[in-house]
Amino acid sequence: MRFSNTKRSTATSWRRLSVTAAVIAGVVVAGSGCAAGDDGGDDGGGSGGSAGSVTIGFIAPLKGSNAATAEAMVNAATIAVDEANENGGVDGRTVELKVYDDELSADIAARVATRAITVDNVSVLVGGLSSAEGLAIREVAERSEVPYLAAASSAMGITQDAEFTFRVAATAVDQANSVVDIANALGAKKAAILYDNGAVGPALAEMFTARAAETGLALSGPGVEFTLAGTDISGPVQTVAAQSPDIVLVGGSTGADHGLLAKTMVEQGVQLPIVGLVGIGFPDAHDVAAGAYDQIPGAYFTSSVDLDKPRFKEFQDVYFERFGEAVLPDAAVQSYDATRVAIQALQATSGEGGTALRDAITALDPLEGAAGREGSMISFQEGHDGFAGGFLVVYRATGGANVIARDVVLD
Repeated sequence: MRFSNTKRSTATSWRRLSVTAAVIAGVVVAGSGCAAGDDGGDDGGGSGGSAGSVTIGFIAPLKGSNAATAEAMVNAATIAVDEANENGGVDGRTVELKVYDDELSADIAARVATRAITVDNVSVLVGGLSSAEGLAIREVAERSEVPYLAAASSAMGITQDAEFTFRVAATAVDQANSVVDIANALGAKKAAILYDNGAVGPALAEMFTARAAETGLALSGPGVEFTLAGTDISGPVQTVAAQSPDIVLVGGSTGADHGLLAKTMVEQGVQLPIVGLVGIGFPDAHDVAAGAYDQIPGAYFTSSVDLDKPRFKEFQDVYFERFGEAVLPDAAVQSYDATRVAIQALQATSGEGGTALRDAITALDPLEGAAGREGSMISFQEGHDGFAGGFLVVYRATGGANVIARDVVLD
């Protein structure tokens, strides 16, 4: 198999980002005049927040190995909120951002989503990193009739038959098909499948298998499972290596898992390229990999971030000015866009939530996001997944950064 060198852009090193507000009782609050733990009524469809404000609830895993990505998500959402407040907020009312730590746990995600709606009376929920979190938040949102904008979760169940749940991210099918397509573009003949045991991993393995059959890519053996957010992946790596593949298709959710995979492969002398979802390029993945991506034949993924897109560059400039230079994960850029969608819909309803806000999200004019390939738009007029068509870009993780793999062209 032939691997061409990718064109390198200026690589920026990741440094841990500070959340832009104090953590009080597990809730981070951003926005003018906010206070943690504001009591609201039990009506999730209300305007939320303190008097004269409208509140957005943001859920992310602020502790553990994915904290850097979560903090970037919060920072990005904060930028969207501050931009709105600088331009009058919602009919002159301040937009508040309350951030809840779900610790990458579905159970905790459900609890904090419930608290956000029933205690803090938020008008809309945004966030969720893994599909497990997203599915848990979705269940609460649908039951409570409070709109939820998933900013990173890829499982098809996030928006399937949903009324109040919307997604500003690639779906699992989008990502799975692109993984196999990249392997084919690289000239792979026999692929191994490695997947986590979370909410989306087994489904991704099935999608990889189906797409491989469609495109004629042979598989080296049955899929190999590893533990989501685990600390040891040596056994699964040995099993994959024993199948003698020439590439590994990875169905993982978290950045740290991908970094650990690359590091373990190097330690075991397994010289194979890996292709997976956007988690390969997460800041946490680069941190954990500790240079391992440059010691294997390649680490490829597709992303909804186009580094050459002017709208992305505008957002990136603002982010860098406020929080310092960083590798911006898809989840952060999509969090910015998802929060913008929430705010625009709240402006359309004059701060009213519930069914009115759901309908406003559906009716919004197509939005040019910071995320998405140049020319793509975010719209919910045709369904609850905001991205459609050709919006993904192929990247390679190398040198502590993610660069566009210009030699890998997908049809």
